[in-house]
Amino acid sequence: MFDLGSNVGFELADRAALALSADGRRVLVLARHFHSQPATAYEVYTCDTQTCRTVIVEPSGAHRDSGRFAIDASGTCVAFESSATGDREVWLADLSQGTLTNVSRAEGADFAPILSEDGRSVAFLRHGGTEIVVAEPDHGAAATRVVATGSNGRLAMRFLANGRVLCTHPDAPETFIIDPAGGTRRDLEQLDGENLLGVSPDARRAIVLRDGGPAGKLAIIDLEE
Repeated sequence: MFDLGSNVGFELADRAALALSADGRRVLVLARHFHSQPATAYEVYTCDTQTCRTVIVEPSGAHRDSGRFAIDASGTCVAFESSATGDREVWLADLSQGTLTNVSRAEGADFAPILSEDGRSVAFLRHGGTEIVVAEPDHGAAATRVVATGSNGRLAMRFLANGRVLCTHPDAPETFIIDPAGGTRRDLEQLDGENLLGVSPDARRAIVLRDGGPAGKLAIIDLEE
């Protein structure tokens, strides 16, 4: 058994501050070291469960303090938010190459990054969640662009298998799909985050709960119409 606490020597931010690669080898955690200064600063660590090796995934900086993060299916690419430069920005770490790339390229706070399955695309929120930005670091700075607008920072996003981004709001009937390639947005029927129960692996259909409550009905909707 891999004991995370004894091998790393830090405390987790909370139970939600964990992510696991698809092969189960790498664990991503948001935590602070017992001897970190300042004591309130949280940083992103990756832990290899086979070698028990733990590595900090952070840019150097006086204001270093991290937040939400994501890991790709292979466990080699990590996207995370950090205030290392004094501004809240999104960074991409390639663990196989040992590189760090700032993908924000703009003033103001960027946060809540998500990663595509292949790790080539990063999506995140900007300006309090009113803008949704997609970056493709392999294609240079020109590939960082605003693709849609949202309502506020509580918007939740996830990459689908077809490369599109599904966006939901936990407290409002706002659910839509973005195609980063064309910058198009398709609003779905009046759904909120709680009523969207799941998406098929091929990203073509979703299962939803209609009417809510004990008498709610399950329905399948087509995401490609």
